[in-house]
Formats: sequence, structure tokens, C-alpha cells
Amino acid sequence: MNLINKFLRDKKLRSITALEDFVRIARSQEVSLEESEENIHKNLLEFRLNGDHACNGLLITTDGYFLTAGHCAEESENHSYKKYFATLPNNKKSRIKHICAVAKRDDLALGKLSINSKPEAIRYRIEETNDLNHKPIAALSRWDKELVKKYGLVTSSWNLRGVHPGQIYKGEPTNYKNHFLTNLSCIGGDSGGVIVDHERNLMGLVSIVRVICKKDKSEKGDFYTQGAKFGKALELTEFYIKTLKSRLEQI
Repeated sequence: MNLINKFLRDKKLRSITALEDFVRIARSQEVSLEESEENIHKNLLEFRLNGDHACNGLLITTDGYFLTAGHCAEESENHSYKKYFATLPNNKKSRIKHICAVAKRDDLALGKLSINSKPEAIRYRIEETNDLNHKPIAALSRWDKELVKKYGLVTSSWNLRGVHPGQIYKGEPTNYKNHFLTNLSCIGGDSGGVIVDHERNLMGLVSIVRVICKKDKSEKGDFYTQGAKFGKALELTEFYIKTLKSRLEQI
């Protein structure tokens, strides 16, 4: 193995360790609620495109790995994540280096910013309880560098699949799995922000915002927000860790 390959291998190994630590710590419940909340406020990313707000993400390692909603990481003629800029906790700006893994059915993506820092896990505390109906929650996003909070309740099944029975959606129905429905009044630019419970545990990421119409079409519809389960974001991270390890075996 030449020196360049050894350097690249060692760098990847350090990143893998940081990602593994992130998953382990999040599931361990060893992080205090206060520390987790502080880290969320500090590491909630705002992505901007051509100077305007685009979406959000959550930094999970100090060398630039982050989680966001899958649709925020799509590439098309009218939408390119490669043009996004994120403002980091130290107020420096960074582009997205690449999208590492996407879970389309969960609307989740793992990405990497162009940051050259020592890889360390950022410590969060998560909530994976299944019985969440009517649980008080909050959505956190960042707009123009300011933290924005919206409050509401979980209103439907933790494992919501597609359109909720008996309700009419404006726009196309979603077929995302492992989502929960809330009455949070989020808007499109909140995508990729985080949803926390009343104890400040991470529950999920803001995914799709819908207007649910009343049966009487003359009545004004209500905004509802689907959250992507954070436990699934951990599974996506684990999938990428396995992919990285497999690549290392070939170096």
C-alpha cells in the first residue's frame, strides 16, 4: 500500500469511527437532554441557494456529515443541491461535497459537506417510542441564521404510509414509509429541519408539508406535516458505514 492510499484509508477509518459513534451515542440515551438540545441548536444547518433560503439539515459529525430530507438532495434541471451553501457553527460557509446515501421511501438523505476537521461524533438523544399519538412536539428550522420553532402534536400513526384514510390532499399523495403525521404548521423551506418531543429528544426530520382539505370544499384547509422517523436516519447511516467499510477493503 503506497503512502497516498494509506492516508486515504486512515482518513476514511476516522470518519467511519465518528459515524459509528454518532449512531451508538444517539441510541444509548447517555446524552443529557440539555446537551442534546444545545447541540441541535448549534448544528442545525441552513442551506441557501443563490442567496435565498432553500432547506435545512442536521450536522452529525464535525467533519461534515449531515442528515436531511431526501427530496432536498434531489438533482434536476431546476434543482441542484450542488449549488447549496451551508453556514457552519463557526459561521464559515461550506458546499455539499456529495450525497452519500438516500432512502427514497423514507425521504431521508445522508450527505457530506466540504469540511476538513478532525472527525468526531456530535452527540444527540433520540426518541424511538412507537406510541406517540397526541404527543406534544416542536419543529426546529433555521431561516436567515435565526432558529425558528413551531409547536404542535403528533396526530396519526407512527408508521403512516401514504395518504391518511378519509382525507383529501392538495397535491400528489406521498408513499413514504415510517412517517408520522403532525399538525405542525411547517412550510416548504422547513424541510430537513428536526422534530423534537416535549423533552427535547430528537424524533424525526421535517419531510412533506401538505394541506388537508375539509370535506366541505368551501372551508379552508389545514396544514399538516409528515415527519421522517429519526431511527430510520440511523439505519441509513449504518448502511453507509457498511458501504465505506466495503470500499476500504478494496484499497
